[in-house]
Amino acid sequence: MGNVGARFLLESIGWSFPSEEDLERFTKPEAKRMIIVISHTTYWDFILLLLIKMSDERMKEHLYIAMKPQPFRWFGWFLRPLGCIPATRKEDSGEGFVDKTSKRFQGEKVRLVVSPEGTMKASPWKSGYYHLVKGMKSSIMVSGLDYERKTIYLGPIHPWKEIRKWSKDKLEKTLQTEMGNVVPLYPDQSYTPILRPYCPEKISAIQPFILILTIIVVILIIAIIVLLIRSPKDQEGKLRRPFEVD
Repeated sequence: MGNVGARFLLESIGWSFPSEEDLERFTKPEAKRMIIVISHTTYWDFILLLLIKMSDERMKEHLYIAMKPQPFRWFGWFLRPLGCIPATRKEDSGEGFVDKTSKRFQGEKVRLVVSPEGTMKASPWKSGYYHLVKGMKSSIMVSGLDYERKTIYLGPIHPWKEIRKWSKDKLEKTLQTEMGNVVPLYPDQSYTPILRPYCPEKISAIQPFILILTIIVVILIIAIIVLLIRSPKDQEGKLRRPFEVD
């Protein structure tokens, strides 16, 4: 039921779901242990990622989202069950996020979503994602929410056997080229340049027309259901009235 509800919400705001071909890639062996780097410029990314995660079991399985630790102070009870983990700093815990995460998921199936910039503002990529790949001996792929096309981009999976001897510069250059296919909500806040043509006027978090149309349809469905429920009761009342005695 959760899958259906999440898909409905996605479609109601104008977003399309990943293709069956993309979803099937998450069942391959190299996808069982993987770092997923994303373009991150808005809080909408978090909301949409959760909806996409809950829309299909293949996406949901072993998927975790690394995010800044501050919200966990008040909302950890809500965030942790959703698969969110705090990206703690070394000075906060005496042990860096990379070491802590590598030990936590040692030998386990895991797909960890991280922002290589570590912020929603344009900033050079930090090295954390690279050390996570090395420490966890995992595959890596680029993903991102495309706010022009209203879909999630899923790049090719680079298995550990392919990238284990790559330098940080080579891996970063490869991933940034792939991320250039993604149009974030705020392109000027992304460090990675967009490499494909796009229309700025089409960039938005939701499509209002589709949302309004969906709300109208839902209201009509609810009204029809209410009428159908009330109709038998009204008929029953009419049948009883002729036999009522004062």
